[in-house]
Amino acid sequence: MGRSQLRCTHRWGLLSFILIPFSPTSAPTQSFSRIRLDTVLHRVDGRSGGEVAEFGTINGGALSIAGLAIVIDRAKNRLVVLGNRSNKQLISTLGRTGSGPGEFRYPLGLRWFDSRTLTVFDDRLARLTFYSVQDGELRYNRDEVLSERPADFCFFNQRLVTFRYDATGRSILHWAQTRSLRQLSTGSPFIVGSPLVESATSRGLILCLPEHGLVIAGSLYAGELRAYSPAGNLVWRRQFPEYIPLKLRELPSGFVFEGTRQGEDVVNHMLVSICRVDHEHIMLQFGLAVLRKHRWSDLTFARVETRILRSRDGTLVGSQSDLPVILAINGTRALTAGGEPEPWVELRRLQFSRQ
Repeated sequence: MGRSQLRCTHRWGLLSFILIPFSPTSAPTQSFSRIRLDTVLHRVDGRSGGEVAEFGTINGGALSIAGLAIVIDRAKNRLVVLGNRSNKQLISTLGRTGSGPGEFRYPLGLRWFDSRTLTVFDDRLARLTFYSVQDGELRYNRDEVLSERPADFCFFNQRLVTFRYDATGRSILHWAQTRSLRQLSTGSPFIVGSPLVESATSRGLILCLPEHGLVIAGSLYAGELRAYSPAGNLVWRRQFPEYIPLKLRELPSGFVFEGTRQGEDVVNHMLVSICRVDHEHIMLQFGLAVLRKHRWSDLTFARVETRILRSRDGTLVGSQSDLPVILAINGTRALTAGGEPEPWVELRRLQFSRQ
């Protein structure tokens, strides 16, 4: 059974996570510092794909080795699956609103458990739904209820790792012995302060890299990325001063938001995604987030900035600001998304260059 590698982990729309099973034959063969999007292989929106492709809120995506592209449509509680059979592009959906097998209330993220098993986490049901890739199709397998509701998750050699602030131990990363029992908790809050501040600023994304013996954790708001070993030891840390919030503010509701106000809108930088590009590199994307009138349903990204790092030590090797939100990367393919003039996704060819 193939080793699972997280493609990308995301916060797009409201929150999004993603991941791809890694194919060792698909990685770039030389060092690079820039990613360039090339040919559009498949574009899907309400006009090109009909009613089935009229997305509500795109909340994450994944690419399979078998060629499937899977997108979470959180607003409609479903998965949209893009496939190809007999050289014909196909679009199908899985899931609907409900709490029964294969149904969703708030699908928040997806990860590959192994190379042929995809998992989707539902935040309101605190449940993982497992799907199998069989004969080029995604098929429902089973559901598993969790004992907690993590902000993000990944699988380290099929061992569940969750990202969630624990006020008792003041830790953020948790390795599970079983789906309902923690074996190890580690990682201090990204910003130290009151429990409310620590909880709000410890929301983020994680990426499991078992080939390097690392779990990468990034804060949504604090402009910081960390790498931990399975034993819970901090291996490396990288800060991005340009994305550290200018101020912290506790609203009357008790929610802490980091950013500045422009009229009735709140504006700040936010970590959008962490992606595994190849054996040696990961990619971060920061978005200039605009929260319209404090409504999370109206969150948009005015600008997306990309950083390419070396996985083993966090060294910065490339920066660019000409890419859209990337939901998933698999070899020389990328699944991208946008919201103007309406939600859309594109499957694109990738090219890697030194400049």
